[in-house]
Amino acid sequence: MAGLPDPNAPAAAAKTALVAMNDALVDPVKIADVPAQIQQNGGFRLPSAFPLPSYTAALECIAAKALWQNGHTEFLPWPFDGIALKPDFAVRGRCPAVPDADA
Repeated sequence: MAGLPDPNAPAAAAKTALVAMNDALVDPVKIADVPAQIQQNGGFRLPSAFPLPSYTAALECIAAKALWQNGHTEFLPWPFDGIALKPDFAVRGRCPAVPDADA
């Protein structure tokens, strides 16, 4: 994650490091509750004890850096409040519609 503030380090490297940290903190209590057939699924990832709020906050920064590295230079605050999970920013020209304003 040290590369996240480095403008020359790719955002993908920070995401790889974040996922590795998440995967390294396996939660043994949660593993006991996962059925064996689910654990054998090729896409199954072990339950983590990594704090979810920290994971999502870091992922927000990684997403913003990836957008910046792809040429987006104007980040705006999210245009409305809501209870659903949402990014903390929007990109000029790509802002979502206000909820309930359209179908």
